[in-house]
Amino acid sequence: MTGFGGGGPWRDRARGSSWRAGAAGVVAGVQQAADSVFDAVDRWTDPRAREVRRRKRLRQRGIRYSVVSTAGSGAAVGLALLSAPMWEVAVVSGGSGIVVFAAARTVQQYRRAR
Repeated sequence: MTGFGGGGPWRDRARGSSWRAGAAGVVAGVQQAADSVFDAVDRWTDPRAREVRRRKRLRQRGIRYSVVSTAGSGAAVGLALLSAPMWEVAVVSGGSGIVVFAAARTVQQYRRAR
């Protein structure tokens, strides 16, 4: 009578204590995973690392807003040069003005954080 996997009741006896070696390998793997998780938590809760991440986010946000506001300003100038309707120029200029305000505020927060 064969069981699942092609072996029979004699399969475990033929291997002897190999299940112990397998269990030890599983335990070692779980310990290694737990150590990795604890190391990640320690790095995440480190105050200095947290401050570095905060500054990095502020710097990235400032750069992103600056690029968007520059593109919006360029689009407004382009529309004005192409003699587009005044309402289109006003809409694009207003949108880029809002983004300029957000960029200035983010840069101010970044300087204060440094």
